[in-house]
Amino acid sequence: SITQVTFIVLLSLIVGKTVGITLFSWIGARLGFPLPEGMDNRHLFVAAIVAGLGLTVALFVAGKAYEDPAFQDPAKMGAVLSVGAAIIALVVGRMLKVKDGSDE
Repeated sequence: SITQVTFIVLLSLIVGKTVGITLFSWIGARLGFPLPEGMDNRHLFVAAIVAGLGLTVALFVAGKAYEDPAFQDPAKMGAVLSVGAAIIALVVGRMLKVKDGSDE
């Protein structure tokens, strides 16, 4: 079933991971830890979106965090719907013209 818990889990996975990975990578770069050769901020951003595919851990945690099936099932549905992060990453990657680096 889809409830508010579904959308909370979905947004937490996609937005939370994207912001967290992007922010802490930026902080790391400022502290002197550069991105790998051939990778720029566009690549990093798309990779951060892909990290929103939180199926395994999110499904496990949802099962352990919520004992009541009224919350457990929607939380698991939010994790499953995070597969949409792949579509978002594909669209954003194309918009930002991210290439794999083999043509450089």
